[in-house]
Amino acid sequence: MKPTFRRMTVVALLSVSLSVLLAPAGFAADRAPSEKQKSTKKKPVERGFLIGPKRTTYYEVDTDSNRNQVTFTSKAPKETIVGTTKTITGHFDLKPRKLAKAKGRFAVAWKSLDTGNSMKNQHMQAAPWVDAAQYPDIVFTLSGIEKIKSKGKSGKSVKVQLIGTMAMNGAEKEMQVPATLVYLKPKKTDKGEKVTEGIGIRCAFSVALADFNIKGRGVGQAVSPEQKIKVALFLKRSEKPKDDGKKDKPSDAKS
Repeated sequence: MKPTFRRMTVVALLSVSLSVLLAPAGFAADRAPSEKQKSTKKKPVERGFLIGPKRTTYYEVDTDSNRNQVTFTSKAPKETIVGTTKTITGHFDLKPRKLAKAKGRFAVAWKSLDTGNSMKNQHMQAAPWVDAAQYPDIVFTLSGIEKIKSKGKSGKSVKVQLIGTMAMNGAEKEMQVPATLVYLKPKKTDKGEKVTEGIGIRCAFSVALADFNIKGRGVGQAVSPEQKIKVALFLKRSEKPKDDGKKDKPSDAKS
């Protein structure tokens, strides 16, 4: 056998041997998930608080709490008007660990809103602004909770979007309200004070007057066409009242 032919034969045998040895590794590499494939794996979605009851629980606004307050701010070129109330009623019916199907209803009476000026209060509650005599309450009816995201590692605070309908001055509008919910578990402080189990709410959003047929003189100059609303509430765990047929009566209807 000639030397050149021998060298060619050796090279050919080495090539075949290497291809056989590397084939399993290449096959495994083809089946192994890429980094891109790994990154597309869905992360677990936070459904609610990581603490608290697992069953449906009833919470109602604690009317004795000093945390409750609703504020509206009208910032117009000629004047800034701020109105507040600490008189809010309402409830949540929900599973703290699975918030999506939460139901609820919250109401503020027009007559409870105070701008610090009795004349302004009277004008605000009468036509052509709002007809508080016919539609005495501002009502938000909660139909569900979306975009639930846990804040921190404690599991007691979540950022959410409240889904519902606002009723005011005889008109209704569907709304999505960004909010933060905090679960407070029952306990006793070092001083022996009892901490009530409940859920705190904080949210800020805007309301356009035109959406609710509010068209008084001065809108755009003395009164802002869009009101900034801030809400802070504390709801305590309570016994759910028996349905007497009046619970769901719209407060924004003529009484």
